[in-house]
Amino acid sequence: MNKSLIILNQQPLIPPFMLAAITAAENAYDDIYYVNTKYPNNTNAVDKTARIHFVHPSKLQNACGFLISFFSLFKPVVFRDMVKCIRDKKEFFHIIKLFLIEQSVHHRIFPQAKKIIKQIEENSEVVVLSTWFDACAYSAATLKRTFPKAKAVSLAHSYEILTIRNPYVPYRHVKYKHQFLDGVFFISHIIRDMYFSGVGQLPIQFVEKTHVCYLGTYKDNDKLNPLDNNSFNICTCSRVVSLKRLDVLMEALREWNHGNINWTHIGDGPLLEGYKRAALEVMENNSKVHIDFVGRISNDAVKAYYADHPIDIFVNLSDIEGLPISIMEAISYGIPVIATDVGGTREIVNPQTGYLIDADITPSMVREILWNYEKMPLEGKDQLRKNAFDYWKTNFDAKTNLKILFDQIDNLATSN
Repeated sequence: MNKSLIILNQQPLIPPFMLAAITAAENAYDDIYYVNTKYPNNTNAVDKTARIHFVHPSKLQNACGFLISFFSLFKPVVFRDMVKCIRDKKEFFHIIKLFLIEQSVHHRIFPQAKKIIKQIEENSEVVVLSTWFDACAYSAATLKRTFPKAKAVSLAHSYEILTIRNPYVPYRHVKYKHQFLDGVFFISHIIRDMYFSGVGQLPIQFVEKTHVCYLGTYKDNDKLNPLDNNSFNICTCSRVVSLKRLDVLMEALREWNHGNINWTHIGDGPLLEGYKRAALEVMENNSKVHIDFVGRISNDAVKAYYADHPIDIFVNLSDIEGLPISIMEAISYGIPVIATDVGGTREIVNPQTGYLIDADITPSMVREILWNYEKMPLEGKDQLRKNAFDYWKTNFDAKTNLKILFDQIDNLATSN
């Protein structure tokens, strides 16, 4: 009997971790169906074979799904959570909109996946994998309820499960999803604990169906970042938004009074232009500092940058995180890290990979850590870089971790 994987997602791009998952899934499944609300923009990043099928609704099906979502608000599982959310949050129109969007995603994805399962279930073992623990997980749970012989699981990351980032999480059909899904795979031990703290006590049978699996990052070589003794280069890679606290690093460099330092930031966001102006001001007043905001580039281009451009240390000063893929990618090239102790970051950053610092870090403290690292003997830097790569290879190599994930899914007991 064939084994088929149906992946559910709603983003315009296939996220990097899912690109790696698709590569790993090719070794575990005969057919892979990627079901999305529309055709993803980056399917060229997938090595297309006859076993990978991209499925999305037509314009008419999208319109129908949106109309049906209005009526689905009165389904008991949806209506109950929506009313409770309105009562607790003292909001109305915003919450109605949130639930409408969720149901709209569901009613565009669910029919496509349902049609696939009807066509293949007699001759195939079916696994449904939701990319996020959101509307797609609701669809996966409903598919499981509709097709009890299928296996349905979901990944769980950060924003869609943590109440500190999304206060509506406890109202998004939590018990329904846990009841019908065969397994939920969290990206971090700390993130799973934070999730349970946020949503409150769940029945033990639901908790027992949760697991932790580091997804990791994909790298097809053992190339390390080159080290240049003649310059001191730091790098950040993130959206340019307030929670990333790039302003703390900017202020740290404003008063930099040691040797020349180069800061490269990769990524865009709503605050990008403001930071560019601030960077020009810093450079005009401090000739030892050079700052370059390169904007958004593809994930392949990020990896190429890490492979070819000397980076002494990677910096992440976020005040909220899940398990940062950006840090995984940095250490995969042997780049040590300075990062704040938030979310699951401490599961990556430790004395073997760099410096885990307090979340309430100040610019002067960041400046001191950077200077202490800059003046470290070359032998110490070289050892830390090797240690960082080894830690990634042992704990966050997607080739290994995703095989483990699909093996775990395969071994799950199906809760009919």
